[in-house]
Amino acid sequence: MPQMPKEMVNRIFGPELEPDEQILWAGRPDQGFVFNKYEFLLVPLTIMWCSFAFFWEWSVISIFSSVGQEMENVPPPFEVMDIMFSVAGLPFCLYGLYLVFGRFILDIIRRRMLYYAVTDNRVIIISNMLGRSVNSHFLDSLTTVKLTVRTDNTGTIRIKDFDIIFVLFFLVFFIQMSHGQLERIDNVRQVYSLLNRERKGSFSFG
Repeated sequence: MPQMPKEMVNRIFGPELEPDEQILWAGRPDQGFVFNKYEFLLVPLTIMWCSFAFFWEWSVISIFSSVGQEMENVPPPFEVMDIMFSVAGLPFCLYGLYLVFGRFILDIIRRRMLYYAVTDNRVIIISNMLGRSVNSHFLDSLTTVKLTVRTDNTGTIRIKDFDIIFVLFFLVFFIQMSHGQLERIDNVRQVYSLLNRERKGSFSFG
């Protein structure tokens, strides 16, 4: 049975279905704040980055301010350097704030906009993060189906190998991309069994 209300399933996935296609399961990722295992490493590093960025900005402003006060006539090149160095540090401060706080907020919004479905033909991943994005992974073409289970019986099913875009996205934004996986879903073992069963049926039919 779908883990989403039938009305929502029809509204979200109805326009994407083929005439004879049937939804076997539909669900969404866990909602709200999520603290992954790798955060034990990332959180100290991101706090260090943010602290250094703000220390750099404060140091630059303080140095140029103190030097400027000691000079009676501040030459124009010095004023230009003051502005340039001060402005140059702002992106690093903003990125530091994103790493410490913003990425968690972005991840909450990202998962709130995600919808998953397994049909008798494919896996459908819909994201409404930036407009409506529909990714289809046909069962007879899946080469990767990897299961990760957590103690609360939620987990992730990866249906696409990591690629360079996925890695670069994570290294820049420190959150996972939405496509290529059924992320943090309930009753993940049952969905995994359903997916493998339908894959075998798809291969035998083909």
